[in-house]
Amino acid sequence: MQVQRTGLVPYDDAWDIQRALHAAVVDGAEDTVLLLEHPPVFTAGKRTQAHERPADGTPVVDVDRGGKITFHGPGQLVGYPVVRLPAHVYVVDYVRRVEQALIATCTDLGLVSGRVTGRSGVWLPAEAGRPELIKFYVGLLCGAAVLIGGLAIGAGIPADPWLFLMLVGAVVALDALRIDVFERANLSPAAVPVLALAYFSGPLGPIAAEAMIALARMLRRDPVLKWSFDFGALSLAGAAAALAFALLPAEADAGALLVVGVIAGVVYYGVNSGLLAVVMGLSEGRSPLPVWRERLAWMVPHYVAFGLLSGTLVIAEHGLGLYAIALFGLPVLMLWIAEKQYLDRSRASVAELRKTNDELAGANARLQRLLEDNQQLLGRMHRSYLSTITSLARTVEAKDPYTSGHTERVAQVALLLASELGLDATQLRAVEVGAIIHDIGKIGIPDHILLKPGPLTAEETAEMRRHPEISSYILAELELPAVVKQMARSHHERFDGTGYPDELAGEEIPVAARILSVADVLDAMTSDRPYRKALPLAVARAEIERMAGTQFCPRVVAALSAAMDRETDFWKTFDSTSGAPELSKAWPA
Repeated sequence: MQVQRTGLVPYDDAWDIQRALHAAVVDGAEDTVLLLEHPPVFTAGKRTQAHERPADGTPVVDVDRGGKITFHGPGQLVGYPVVRLPAHVYVVDYVRRVEQALIATCTDLGLVSGRVTGRSGVWLPAEAGRPELIKFYVGLLCGAAVLIGGLAIGAGIPADPWLFLMLVGAVVALDALRIDVFERANLSPAAVPVLALAYFSGPLGPIAAEAMIALARMLRRDPVLKWSFDFGALSLAGAAAALAFALLPAEADAGALLVVGVIAGVVYYGVNSGLLAVVMGLSEGRSPLPVWRERLAWMVPHYVAFGLLSGTLVIAEHGLGLYAIALFGLPVLMLWIAEKQYLDRSRASVAELRKTNDELAGANARLQRLLEDNQQLLGRMHRSYLSTITSLARTVEAKDPYTSGHTERVAQVALLLASELGLDATQLRAVEVGAIIHDIGKIGIPDHILLKPGPLTAEETAEMRRHPEISSYILAELELPAVVKQMARSHHERFDGTGYPDELAGEEIPVAARILSVADVLDAMTSDRPYRKALPLAVARAEIERMAGTQFCPRVVAALSAAMDRETDFWKTFDSTSGAPELSKAWPA
């Protein structure tokens, strides 16, 4: 895989670069990762709300993804991997793994990074990063360590070379057993032989041991900044511990040696943790003191214990010689290995839990997208369903020019009355559909009856009154809300029980059908018909109010009156200035 670093690239230009790279990779070119920065820009996904968009003039690019708004700008390193993927890879899982790889890379480079809840990508803390100053700081530490090591060589070679070599070897070997606790912080049993070296060999011992560790890391091609900082900081800490041991009187007893060993351990910890807190603070743009308190202060007891162990090792060496290292070191080593294995397994379990959590988060995100897609699909189906029903209703209307627009007007009035009566959103949708479809049964009425310009005969009236039952038959097998079917069948029922087809009375008539009955008759009265002109709205209102309790439900009539008094603009399209009407005892639709 190759890496292309392109510097500062506008967001739209980066798209073009990615398209070209994608085409090249598809044709067989090497997998490529683009590393770049963008000028200030926001990308807005499909779920971005209007209030989330910036108001300061920063450009916004609308993108075809399901997330929300994301900022890109100078100082934010953006990685675009253009790589071949195996089949059946979940995109969210893939993104999480790429993020984890970037976090690990940033850690190796000395940068503190992580995720931000609700956002994709890898993020650095605010005001983070002073890389040039960090490099200068690390160089200064290494220079000081080399200077002190050179002066220590001039002071003389250690008296017991074998002891010196064994302790240096122990430090190098035990360094592999260190336990990482934060980005650059770790605990290692190597601190015990380092402190012993500080006692037996002065500053030269710890510096020599750290130099060997640095050489091994360099050969492994570990990040230069990391191993060079460890060399400088740990060498200076070991030299400070040697200075503490130098304060010990020549004829000190075992108790004094243990006390000074504890002091040396605390001094070693203080110098090491202080230098580490400074570099962490520089990396994160924070003061070193709160960094030390948050991440390093808790390790003091460990270094007190390391000081006691190193003092005990020195006492044992005085009595047993080199055998003391084996007799004393092996039990301590085995305990440390057991602790490290426990922590490594715990970390593996935590990593597995985090991976599972990421997978669950990915699954939840996919389910959320599916839910959104299903909601959009349901919305499209509802609109299609309404369009189909409206088309069927207009098929009936097309036979009679006098009823053009009747269903839409009835639906508007029915919705207004249903809202006035407090029906919920689901019921309102059903009322709208029922109002549109209520006369679908008229498709089964012969045209000579349906379009007759004069009064109907008794036989023709009986035939016309079959249309609610025909509607019920047509709709019976369709997956429609019960309210819709009730409206189509029962909108010609009368409140006094003399309606048709089932002679229902009062509250037996479904409320939606009672609403439709008023809306249907109101539009019929205020529309031109073959046998009369449209009635003025005030006349129609008075007639409906007069028929409350006989033909119409009093509650629905009261809702109509309230709506007419309040929504005056709505009713202008229903008004007519025709002459005096001839009123009848009952009004058919």
